[in-house]
Amino acid sequence: MRAAVVLIPDGEKADLAKVLGDQLGREDREMQLSHSGTLLVLGEVVVKAIIQNALKISSLTIVAHASATERLLADPEAVFELDMEQEKKIYFR
Repeated sequence: MRAAVVLIPDGEKADLAKVLGDQLGREDREMQLSHSGTLLVLGEVVVKAIIQNALKISSLTIVAHASATERLLADPEAVFELDMEQEKKIYFR
């Protein structure tokens, strides 16, 4: 999926980002990693907007996936980790 993103015209990337953002928290770890990687290819500005929207949703799974994607944005070499316990601490403060 990541390779296909570079073929999408710039004007359509925001639409793809929204579709991928709607998929945050779904599927298994490998699919979530794939979604996160594809979002990162779309660019920092688009990704940050999607992540900020996802962090407002009252679903721990979506918030954990958005946070993991945000960590990858900050450090692309980081390990993709869905740390549910850490997210619970942050989310339920």
